[in-house]
Amino acid sequence: MEIVTKIAPIALALIMLGLGLGLTIRDFTRVIIQPRDFFVGFVCQLILLPIIAFILIKIFNTPIELALGVMIIAAAPGGVTSNVLTKFANGDVALSVSLTAIISLISVFSVPFIVFTSADLLEINIINKQIESGDHKYLKRFVVNSKRIPRTGTKVKSNNINGQVTSGNFSPILNKSIGFVLFDTAPETDLIEFDIRGKLLEGKIISKRFLS
Repeated sequence: MEIVTKIAPIALALIMLGLGLGLTIRDFTRVIIQPRDFFVGFVCQLILLPIIAFILIKIFNTPIELALGVMIIAAAPGGVTSNVLTKFANGDVALSVSLTAIISLISVFSVPFIVFTSADLLEINIINKQIESGDHKYLKRFVVNSKRIPRTGTKVKSNNINGQVTSGNFSPILNKSIGFVLFDTAPETDLIEFDIRGKLLEGKIISKRFLS
């Protein structure tokens, strides 16, 4: 832990000092006089990157846990690494440092906004809302003897009772797909069917914990 808390901050400070020593005031005034490159980088990093990340999450039907991590990374501002890589690539270090400084200040507001907005769009808060409303009594665990993963939003049926997957993933330990499904009313049987892109996949409701 001492490496993270003591050595790493000193190393980062030395790296930034080394980069700064290679810059002059003229480099930064050029960014101010010709702000087009700065605004292009600003828009790409603050707006386009989170949008592209969200689109990829939806295309690849990423599990909620990974999806939220991707959105946090997409929302995070550039740091020391980006400045170092810009230096190695003989890029505009002054522009990179300027983007890092300005976007880091804005990130106090932008990161929570992007993360919470994406959480709502990905329905990550659905379980908390279910618990608060009392609907969680129809939230059931399921297992599937298959590596095909019923993702969030997948439609489920148990006889004539409809439901929807709130979270699904593959467990290497169990060698099964597992997750949670929310039914409209209490299911009458433990056997369920998932509609994955028009193909039915059979599963089972379990009452115990996944690893018990």
